[in-house]
Amino acid sequence: MAATSAIAIASLITGCNGAPSGEPHARPSTSSAISIATSASSTDSGAAADAVSAYRHFIEATDVMATSGGRDTSELRKYASGAMLGAELNQAATFKAQKWHSVGKQKVVWTKVLKIAPQNSGRADEITVQACVDSSQAIALTTDGKKVRPPGTPTQLLDEMKMVRARDEWRANFPQSRRAGRC
Repeated sequence: MAATSAIAIASLITGCNGAPSGEPHARPSTSSAISIATSASSTDSGAAADAVSAYRHFIEATDVMATSGGRDTSELRKYASGAMLGAELNQAATFKAQKWHSVGKQKVVWTKVLKIAPQNSGRADEITVQACVDSSQAIALTTDGKKVRPPGTPTQLLDEMKMVRARDEWRANFPQSRRAGRC
């Protein structure tokens, strides 16, 4: 859990960029259309759209938490569960303890559905969403207005998030991979 918390904090405080050399920099559509890497039924496509929407709301919820200085976690509880909820609540506790707050918002530059995993019910209950998140405009500050993120720190993150359906609502559940990348 400590490693997950460190990764979550890094996305807002330090951000990421610079994919490893030799890796292609795929740029899926930045429109509201969803890129699906696997063939999918129309039911799965609807589930994919819902999971991507929930992922975007999850990123917005992390912004709400950070701008509130870690005090407002209500949106996180709507759009995160499992390891991700725990990591984000730990991040909220760090913001409160350090008396940090954030100004600005993260931007989901693009999303792509990597995997749709139907369960026994015959419907998709787990979807892996890949996204590029730019945190260059989300700036964590100390009480005296100093930036928490050191100068020159990367600000883009390639995120692969397992989204799970619980009670017909999609939630960010577990980070499959979070690494520096370029949007």
